[in-house]
Amino acid sequence: MAKKKKKLSKSGRVLLDVILVVSLCVAVFSGWKIYSELHQYKVNDQKYEDLRQAVTAATPAPSASADSSLITDNVDWDALLAMNPDVAGWIRQPDTPIDYPVVYGSDNSYYLRHTLDGEYSIFGTIFVDYQNNRGFVDKNTVIYGHHFSHYDDTMLTTLDYYNDQSYYDAHPYLEFLTPDADYLLYPIAGVVKQGTDAYIRTSFADDNDYAAYVQNFLDNSTFKSNETFSASDQTVLISSCSDLVQDGRYALLCKLVKAD
Repeated sequence: MAKKKKKLSKSGRVLLDVILVVSLCVAVFSGWKIYSELHQYKVNDQKYEDLRQAVTAATPAPSASADSSLITDNVDWDALLAMNPDVAGWIRQPDTPIDYPVVYGSDNSYYLRHTLDGEYSIFGTIFVDYQNNRGFVDKNTVIYGHHFSHYDDTMLTTLDYYNDQSYYDAHPYLEFLTPDADYLLYPIAGVVKQGTDAYIRTSFADDNDYAAYVQNFLDNSTFKSNETFSASDQTVLISSCSDLVQDGRYALLCKLVKAD
């Protein structure tokens, strides 16, 4: 004889209804959150594109070499500084999405979640460590920016790609423009770190201390650079989050060379 199906009690039916309602609410909230983040991403991506159009002229075609004579400073610094006097410069790299303003902040928090116009944004703005002096006069200047691999390669996401030697071979320099001078940034080492690692330094006891700091990067680099280094050089460390390890960071150490 077939067994009769056991009917749910009234309390059981109520519990099932509650679970279904909660599950639906979670699904709706998750969908709204994803939509909200994607919408904010598109809005901010367009904001940066509008900014590029407003303060830069057409960028010359990317060159195959890092000849400093090929850098064209096409930034309207008066317009950019009028928007925000915290502007430090403009960083860009041929054949990559890196093409953004860089600012000075009074701390390392504000510009993580604010754009150049002061509006809150998950994009934030690429910024210089507040412990650095202005004007790129320190032995090592540190620059931070976000990583958005779950959307696309915007901001500093492509730093991760220096984990592969072939990426370095195809991207041996970045450009850094400022109101006072233009520079080439030649990557000399790239390392994978975690957020708790103490790899950020902006001051040194002497040249030997500085050289030892850089040597540690060279010894652990994910690629082999064509560039040389001496303690008389200045460096720029560009740091962003990374997907390569849990709570990851990728730190690209570059030699700072003033363009002719």
